[in-house]
Amino acid sequence: MKKIYWLLLVMALAVSLAACGSKGENPSGEEASSKGISLVNWMKDGTYYFKYTTEMEIEGEKLETKGSMASNGTDFAMTTESSLGGEKQTTRMLKKDGVAYSIMDAQKMIMKMPNAAQMTDYSKIVFVKKGKAEIKGKVRDYEEYKAENVTSRFYHENGNIFALESVVDGNTMLMIVDSVSQNPPADMFELPSGYSEMSF
Repeated sequence: MKKIYWLLLVMALAVSLAACGSKGENPSGEEASSKGISLVNWMKDGTYYFKYTTEMEIEGEKLETKGSMASNGTDFAMTTESSLGGEKQTTRMLKKDGVAYSIMDAQKMIMKMPNAAQMTDYSKIVFVKKGKAEIKGKVRDYEEYKAENVTSRFYHENGNIFALESVVDGNTMLMIVDSVSQNPPADMFELPSGYSEMSF
C-alpha cells in the first residue's frame, strides 16, 4: 500500500506543479534576471515537454522515478517509471477537459478521477530571490519563484536548466531535467481505446 501511496503522491504533486497555460506578463519582482524569466516562461505559457528523473523524500524514505511530462496549453500528461523493492511500476496520467485519468496499460484499465488536484496557476508567478546551493554534490546557481502554494527553485548549469526543486504542502520534489522541448507529442494527450474504466 505504501508503494501505491508514494506513486499517487508523486503524480498528485506533479499535477499541482503543472502550469494551467495562462499567459501573462513576465514574472514580477525587480530582481528577476532574464535567465530566470526564460526558464519560467515555458511553464507559464503552458506548452512544454520534458524528460526527468525525480527524487522525492517522504517520511524519511526516498523514491526515485524516471518519466516525462507535457502540456499542450489545455491538457496535461505524464508518464512515470519507478522501482520500489525491486518491483517496477509504470503509470501514466492524463488531465483532459478538467478530468484526471490514471492509465494502467498492463491491466488495460483507466481510473477516472473527476475531483483530482487542480493545477497551479502560474500567471501570477513571483520572483523571490537568487542564490547558490549544493545540489547533486555541486554548488549551483538558482532562482526561486513562488506561485500559489508552490515554491520552486530553478537550478542552472552552463546556462541551461539542470533541475527543478519544488516544495508543495511541505513535501519536496526534485526533478533532474534531462531534456526540454516546446513540442509535446500529440499522442500523450489521447485516451487509449478498448480499456475498462473505473470512476472515483
